[in-house]
Amino acid sequence: MPNPDTKQGSSYSFSFVIGILMFIITFFIISKTNTDEFYIKIILFLILSVIAYAISLLCNFASQLYMGKDIDSTIALKGAIPSGVSVFIGSILASISMCRIPVASLFAPLFMEESIEQPVNSPSPGSVKVCHITNLTLEHVESQYKSIIGISWGFYTSISMMVGMMIGGGIITNG
Repeated sequence: MPNPDTKQGSSYSFSFVIGILMFIITFFIISKTNTDEFYIKIILFLILSVIAYAISLLCNFASQLYMGKDIDSTIALKGAIPSGVSVFIGSILASISMCRIPVASLFAPLFMEESIEQPVNSPSPGSVKVCHITNLTLEHVESQYKSIIGISWGFYTSISMMVGMMIGGGIITNG
């Protein structure tokens, strides 16, 4: 029984995941819809999960073909389920603003101007003078720069898709 190198098969999966990441970022940049609405989030959860399932299914078929096995559709279907489920969970995490803060804080300085501070006048002559206040919240940054919300959603979706494809790859290898 041949035991081919599986690095080539996994590189196909990684290419698809990078493609999904770019698609999500582009979607949020050109989208005019408000992603805070409940029905938009549900649609995103379902669409991203179905896309992840379909891509994982294609990668499972390609992996079976590459490993020299007979193509078994039931094993490929079972191996694609973890990707759909993990992307659904990753989408739930991406919809929570507290989970998007770390990713947004990494990429926000790339898009924003140098000075985001606004001068503040002192309310009375004898009080403590505050020179500047930074008006920076996640909602403010995401409304100004749509690519930041796309990067956050793309990060959680791509990481969860890779985890799901790794679990699914184990299922098709052992199945």
